[in-house]
Order: sequence, then C-alpha cells, then structure tokens
Amino acid sequence: MRINRYLKGFTERGVHVEVIAGTPTLGKLTEHDTDSEWRSLPIGHIFPPEMVDNVPIHRIRLGDNMDKERIVFFGEKIIELLDSGLIVPHVVHSLSTKPNFTIPLLKALKARGKGLVFTYAIAHKAPIWPPQKLVKGLVKRYFLKHAYNHFDVIIVATHALKTMLRSLGVSTEIAIIPNGVNIERYRPPQTPDEKLEARRDLGLPLDCQLVCGVGTVYPRKGCDLLLEAWHKLADKYPNLHVVWLGRRRDLFVPELAAYGRKMETLLNRGDAPARIHMLGHSDKVPTYLKASDIFAFPSEREGMPNAVLEAMATGLPTVMTYYRGYSEEMGRKDHDYVLTDRDSDSLANAIDLLLSSESMRAEVGKNALDFIRRTMPLSQSIDRHVDVYRSVARTKGLM
Repeated sequence: MRINRYLKGFTERGVHVEVIAGTPTLGKLTEHDTDSEWRSLPIGHIFPPEMVDNVPIHRIRLGDNMDKERIVFFGEKIIELLDSGLIVPHVVHSLSTKPNFTIPLLKALKARGKGLVFTYAIAHKAPIWPPQKLVKGLVKRYFLKHAYNHFDVIIVATHALKTMLRSLGVSTEIAIIPNGVNIERYRPPQTPDEKLEARRDLGLPLDCQLVCGVGTVYPRKGCDLLLEAWHKLADKYPNLHVVWLGRRRDLFVPELAAYGRKMETLLNRGDAPARIHMLGHSDKVPTYLKASDIFAFPSEREGMPNAVLEAMATGLPTVMTYYRGYSEEMGRKDHDYVLTDRDSDSLANAIDLLLSSESMRAEVGKNALDFIRRTMPLSQSIDRHVDVYRSVARTKGLM
C-alpha cells in the first residue's frame, strides 16, 4: 500500500490522519539519503513533522538493518509518542512487513483501547523448510498467526491473500479491498506525439521499441530475468531497449553481492550498456510508462502489484510472470495482460509475441485500460478503507 496516495482522500472524507514512519534501511537508501545529514543523528531521534497533503508525517531515526531489534525499538517509540499525547488515534493501521516482531506493540496498543487494522499486501513465502529449519519455520508460522489475530480487521486486496491467511489459522475479520489507481495521474498518451514528447523529455531514443519494468532491484522482483530475456531478443530486435525504475538494493546489501555480480554481468555484456537503462528511483513513473511500448513484471511473490495496475491504467500491454499470490482479480489472463512462466525463456517468448504484433499490443493495452477504469478507481478503495476505520472505531466505542 502506497499510503501517500490515500492521504488526501482520507482527509477529504473527514478522517484525521497522522503517519509514523522510520528512516529507510540500508537497502532502501536513495542517493539523497546517502548524502543526507540525518544519518549522523542518534538512533531514536524524532524529526519535526513533515506535511504531505496536510497530513503530518512523524519520522523516527531507526537502525540501518531490517531486524527484530529495529522493529521492537520502533514500536517502543510509537508508544512513547502516543503516551506523550502528541498523537491520539482511535485506530492504528499497521503496514509492517514483519508483524511477528510487532506483538509487544500490538499488546500495548490494545491495552490502550486502540482499534487495530493491518494490511497484508504481499503473499508470504511458501512454507517449505528443509529438515534442519523445520522447527524454526513452525515457530515463525505460530508467531505470525498470533500477531495477525491481534488485529481487529486485516485488509487484503484479493481472495488469494485471504485464503493464505486462513491457511495460517488466522481467525481475524478479513476485508477484501482491491488496490485503487489514480487514473488521472496514470493515463495513456492521447496522441502519438504525446508519446514521442515523453521520450524527448526523458532523453530516450524516439524510434526504439521500449520495455519498462518497475521495482526495487533484488531477486524477488526479477529484474535479472528481464535482462536475460532482453539478451535473448537483442539480435532479433536491434532497436529494443529496456528501462528499469527502482533502487538497486544489490549495491547496498552485502547478502546480495552474488546477485549484484550477476546484474553487472548482464548490464555489461554485448550492447547492454547502450540499450539497458537502470535509472534508479524516479518520480516520473507515469511519464516513463507513457513512453513505453510494453510493461514487464517478472516478480516472484506479490499481492495485487500497484506497478502492474498503473501500467494497465496507462494502456500498456503487460507481460507478467506467474507469482505466488497471483489472482485473476488482476483481470483476465491473455486478455487484459499476458501471463507466462517465471523464467527468462518464457518471458522472452511473451515479449516477442507482443513485439511482433502491433494489433495484439493495441488490443491487450485497450483491454487493460478498460478493466482498470471499470474496477479499480482510487476513490472506491479510499471509501472502503474509511468504512473499515469507522467500523472498528464504533466497535471499540470510540465514535
């Protein structure tokens, strides 16, 4: 859940929102962060609130590594803020990716009478453990279930995610709310000239065939698979370029060193330096999507990926590889998008299929656009979130 896109809608519906966030981990630092003075501040420092769409964002200086110590400490600082009276919420909505480490925080919030909501956004890993890790896996599964059952409501985007939670033994109420798309921000180019203008603004070749991917660069997102697919197609399509938007976590995280070496090999072989563009984090995603011909999404594990919805809202024909958490609530496969196996050969074949047929690209792109406009308006998602907050607050006797 990209919380910022919901903030304005929440306030317009009379919901007072304040956000508490931590500083990024080492693997999520941007170039701006690495040069910023905040990294020299002591752990626990609370920054002055930053206003986003008239919503205060309270940021806390946390440790650089995503570990249990960081998450537990963050929970302690949240309680400190609440007990100071600076923030007095009726409902706390958690977006933590490791809820099993937040149990002390959840207990403290419950003791203070707060309503608790959680967004389960990404499918958990398949519960397959080697014998030597079986006990550890079962313990983790127990604590995940224990954490999830502390919430009053869990929000998921698809029935597939709901089924996964129930398979863990989660008994909490689950609300299915599909992710919404801002169709004013993400829209197709209205004319061929607008597409060319987008390429000019971005410094991209005007006459290339352009495949776009979005996501942090690390194994789960599959950027390496797209680069391997490009290498398989490069000779057949000598004007084929790839743009990838997302931070390169492999450059910062020691555990990803081997993956980083693989990426560097792919990026420096053949014509890749001239035709593959790794552009890091960008605020111009809508413009890059307008400039592109195909969107590729080779992720391993997701929920309802916003990057895909936004590409579809731009009218881009999209190639997805099958991922854990996939649901046909994303639309009809081979109608609203192309779905293929998660390997570079299959991905290359699917991209080749679209590249070789302008009519197919146009048809899949139009189907995608129609599907998003019909089923995924951002306003509907915001309305349903607000309904959940008010229902929880009423149940707690807070309204």
